[in-house]
Amino acid sequence: MDLLFENPFIIVVLIGIISSLFNRMKSSAEEPKRQPVRPVQNRPAQAQSTTMEEKIERPYVHREEKSVMVTDTPLNEIQEKYAEKKKAAEERLKQLEQQKAVTEKRAARMNSQVTRVVHKQSSRSERLSPNKEKLVDAVVWSEILGPPRAKRPFRGRVK
Repeated sequence: MDLLFENPFIIVVLIGIISSLFNRMKSSAEEPKRQPVRPVQNRPAQAQSTTMEEKIERPYVHREEKSVMVTDTPLNEIQEKYAEKKKAAEERLKQLEQQKAVTEKRAARMNSQVTRVVHKQSSRSERLSPNKEKLVDAVVWSEILGPPRAKRPFRGRVK
């Protein structure tokens, strides 16, 4: 019980539930439930029986023939529309297949070109791969071919 009074959230929820119950009781007490009243049609018994007899006497074949006649024309039109759409879809499919074949050929050509370039680059890298002897020769040749020593004076430590 102490938990209920110490927690303000629970108190707010309880107050809301109790107030909604009282509001429902109040609204149900003010308006009693009424059943809808249907207006009574005053038809003579004879008129009702003739309409029933007419309904029984009418053959259903006439309705079916009419419905078939009415739906025949739209059905043919719908079939023609779908046939046209099917042809268009088939043409589109052929075009897409042709485009696919063309792009596959392009991709194959590009792939072969890439492999040729990669092969050329790998052969160049084999020719340019340095080893210890080539590096030593390079340093020697840089000293030989570089500017003279007089142009690059040796600067020692100044005491």
